[in-house]
Amino acid sequence: MIVFPKAFVKIHHPGYFWNVDEQALYTMKVTGVLRPLKLTTQWDSRINRYATNGVQGYRLSVSGEKVFSPKSMFMHLKKPWPWHTETVDQTTQGTLL
Repeated sequence: MIVFPKAFVKIHHPGYFWNVDEQALYTMKVTGVLRPLKLTTQWDSRINRYATNGVQGYRLSVSGEKVFSPKSMFMHLKKPWPWHTETVDQTTQGTLL
């Protein structure tokens, strides 16, 4: 069984994980090692150059196709509560919201 550090949250694409603390996207390799992905600028294939809007994001491989996912897509992800928090309030411990 593979246990992730507390800061990692899975995203909707399998094999990719968002690090909430570092605000960076990681991929899991076959050996179980997490590798950070590089933040890139969106490529506009119609004009064969980088897009002028300067959207920062990650290039992912989903089912063999390259997909660009903007960084803003992952910024709303948070650590799951209360399993990944260091301190839990005693009044709410054991209750799920």
